[in-house]
Amino acid sequence: MDASRYSAPTEKDDNWEPLPPNPRGFDPAGGGLGASQYGGRTAICTYGLLAAGEKPKEKPKLAAAIKSLMKADLHGTYAVGLRALVWLLIEKSPQRDAARDVDAQFLLASLIKKGARAGFYAYSYGIPGDARVVVPFDRSGPPAGYWYDRSNSQYGVLGVWAAEQAGAEIPEKYWETVDTAWRAAQNHEGD
Repeated sequence: MDASRYSAPTEKDDNWEPLPPNPRGFDPAGGGLGASQYGGRTAICTYGLLAAGEKPKEKPKLAAAIKSLMKADLHGTYAVGLRALVWLLIEKSPQRDAARDVDAQFLLASLIKKGARAGFYAYSYGIPGDARVVVPFDRSGPPAGYWYDRSNSQYGVLGVWAAEQAGAEIPEKYWETVDTAWRAAQNHEGD
């Protein structure tokens, strides 16, 4: 693996993404879902630096990454869930609150709300042109049979938790839905 692809942002670059954003959500080199999670690497790097005590006012490149995250149009559950963690660790401002609310609303809307898969998330939702997206982005959520997995679902729930901790209003019904889903998915040992 070429570690230089993951180095700190340069003066001309405000993110840690190995690929440019792709509106279709695909890796142009054929890497599958990688590009649908655009913004996720920048979000986790930014969160890690903030959690380690780095200050955006002292680190212009960190500040640039935060600014980039605030304006990025993300549709991946991992990416949005991770980005929501960043809002917990930066100064409260109207811009931060607006970005936090965008993530909260995306995660609330992209939760599967109907059928046996209610309470879980797919890898992404509402990527224009992505043939795997059954319906365009709609606040009523994906259809009942939409594909999901628990790995990215935990990041969706983590992102909603982070948004709530940062001051977003999250309906109690959301927590009831995910609690019911996760409890029902446990095996008889509780795992």
